[in-house]
Amino acid sequence: MDEDALEIEVINQTVSIFTPREGEVIIPEIPADISNEQADSILKSYVQQKRAAIDSSGWLLFLYDSLYCPGDSYLYLIEAELGLDLSSFYCCHSKKLAVERVMDYDSISVLSDRKKNTDTIRTIGTVAYSRMFFSSDYKTVYFFYTFHPEWRFCTHQGISYFVSMKKIGGVWVLRNVCAVF
Repeated sequence: MDEDALEIEVINQTVSIFTPREGEVIIPEIPADISNEQADSILKSYVQQKRAAIDSSGWLLFLYDSLYCPGDSYLYLIEAELGLDLSSFYCCHSKKLAVERVMDYDSISVLSDRKKNTDTIRTIGTVAYSRMFFSSDYKTVYFFYTFHPEWRFCTHQGISYFVSMKKIGGVWVLRNVCAVF
């Protein structure tokens, strides 16, 4: 089996499921030392700019161009929680990902994180996938998915999920999703 092609297939079938929609993640930067009227004005201007940019070009989602190796502490947690043997994750190395093979969806363009411009008002956030480990028959896959929103001046660092999927009738179907952080 071509694992690279299977990884892209899994990403294409899951990125739209796990990634929050645009309105849930983008907030404007409002200085703390201004009046409420000034803050309202900044917010209204921001919303107008955002709507104009989105209406003309759509949203941007950035995808890391490598599949990362999850930390041991997360692996122990998942093994204990789900009773799985994740030993194949422990000694892995990150792996390059052909982001250009990941499809855009809805009005969202998926681009390599290397093309990221943090000033864009159209950015939803950045997504990362871990190395994927397939069962010997290539019918089950395990991986971590991480989303980092484009929140301005916010301490929220994103969320990660441990995902288990099974291939049924040529389509990857979710078996288990466990939030990690």
